[in-house]
Amino acid sequence: MLSAIATLRDWYIRQRLRLRELRRICMKQTTVAALLWLIGLIVIVLVPLPTLALTLAALFIALLPVSVLLLWLIHIPAIWNIHASLVAIIVFASTALLSVVGRYLSGVILNDMFAEAPSFFPIAYATGTFFGTVFAMVVLLACCTLVILCFNLILMLFSSAAHHLSWVAGLSHPYRRRGWYNLGSALIFILAFLGTTISAAVLLERSETVLQWVAVEADFFPDHHCATSGWPEGITRVAFVGDEQVLGYLGVEDRIVVLPCQRRPLQGGAPR
Repeated sequence: MLSAIATLRDWYIRQRLRLRELRRICMKQTTVAALLWLIGLIVIVLVPLPTLALTLAALFIALLPVSVLLLWLIHIPAIWNIHASLVAIIVFASTALLSVVGRYLSGVILNDMFAEAPSFFPIAYATGTFFGTVFAMVVLLACCTLVILCFNLILMLFSSAAHHLSWVAGLSHPYRRRGWYNLGSALIFILAFLGTTISAAVLLERSETVLQWVAVEADFFPDHHCATSGWPEGITRVAFVGDEQVLGYLGVEDRIVVLPCQRRPLQGGAPR
């Protein structure tokens, strides 16, 4: 019984020291990133931005938590003595999985927007894959934060149990309980979890606007061979989707419409 208590206490002390070292290395950069994230979130929610600025702001909001996650993960193998090969396997597997998830999310969003195959919009598809991958990374970060929070709470319970068991067994306990310190650590991880969740929500909310803008600018084209009789006025760009149809962009109304496309013969230049 006494040996089990001593082993539990030693394990707890080692984990606390490792977490303390990790916090010492990463906390300053994390605090700066949190302040920048808060400022960016306020700007993106309260300030009306052009689409391009909104795109950059959304990426900024989404990538900050990912950067913080990478900052912490870089130091974990050295502090916890994790073998480099295991780290490489985890990074490769997670990158592949996140890329697949990102491509899937991009396809779902584009299909919902245009009711067409995402492959008709290659630039928007690639952009959406990037956004989807970042979104998946933010969700993964939220899950990791939740796991760390639970781990921190477990350490708090172990600390209390080790203290009381040591007192009952008559062993000395070199570390006093630091209730406020542990509570503060738990609060930090709770705020981190909320922050990553909000980042994911903001990214998902803005993604459709950004992808439509990218699709119209990069995957819709001003020149075509279609006869425009019967088309509504104001069609500025079209996307070719096959089956003698195109998607037309009504610039004045900022709306996408399905149009027939009967090709005219080429006579001295590209008809418009």
